[in-house]
Amino acid sequence: MKNILVPTDFSECAGFATEAAIALAKKTGAQIHFMHLTSVPADWLYLMDYAENIYPEVQTRVKKANIALTALVRKAEDAGISAKKFLCYDESFKVILYHLERHGNDFIVMGSHGLGGFKQYLIGSLSQKVARLAPVPVLMVKNPVHEFQLSSIVFTSDFSEEAIPQYAEVAGFCKAVHASLHLVYINNPMYFTDSDTISKKMEPFTAMFPEIIGSVSTFNYQSLDGGLVRFCKQLNPDMIALIIHRKRPLFNNLIDYALNNSGKPVLYINKEVVITEQLLAH
Repeated sequence: MKNILVPTDFSECAGFATEAAIALAKKTGAQIHFMHLTSVPADWLYLMDYAENIYPEVQTRVKKANIALTALVRKAEDAGISAKKFLCYDESFKVILYHLERHGNDFIVMGSHGLGGFKQYLIGSLSQKVARLAPVPVLMVKNPVHEFQLSSIVFTSDFSEEAIPQYAEVAGFCKAVHASLHLVYINNPMYFTDSDTISKKMEPFTAMFPEIIGSVSTFNYQSLDGGLVRFCKQLNPDMIALIIHRKRPLFNNLIDYALNNSGKPVLYINKEVVITEQLLAH
């Protein structure tokens, strides 16, 4: 992890994400990019400074955003973190993708409501769209992260062979922040699996990175989402890590449920997502 992007709307929730990003940067030595998106008139970029007062509301909004971004940079620098600010005059999702591609950000941290002021331009919240389409890991933060130690992370999956590349990415993150990884298979009546089969499915995962494995568990519960939240209530990890499957909406519902009900930050790892012209067109 070398460069963390933090899209922000300066809300309380975005503040939680800032705290998490600074904690991560302290552990990894990463730089932070604070980004804010705002709309301006079409001719704004071509106006001389003295002419900007013809749009007083925009002028005030841009000034406040610059001040807020500067404060975030100073907050990070006071913690010993290198940081930069980016005020973008475009509210579309493609701005974030372009920034990732141009600046090489390899991680995103944002509040669960993200840039909520721009929902009218998108189907659903922008934060959820970022989590599902960004080609880098996305950490979603909904609640305060007091003393964000990141000593333990829970990972659940169907533990199929196709999940191994994303699991390796989660394991790499654990190594970077010196966290133990707790693997759990949520066994439920709809997809009930016997113990021997579960053990065989999980063996390749436990064998890959034994030095970071904190525990390996099977948790029986009537539903996937409820089982994960219940397991996390018992273990009390610092974070949950999950894989987003664009072709498996039911599993993606588990991700939303975990974020909204566990009280923990959720790390989204996308399966086979790359920046393409099609994504940039969203």
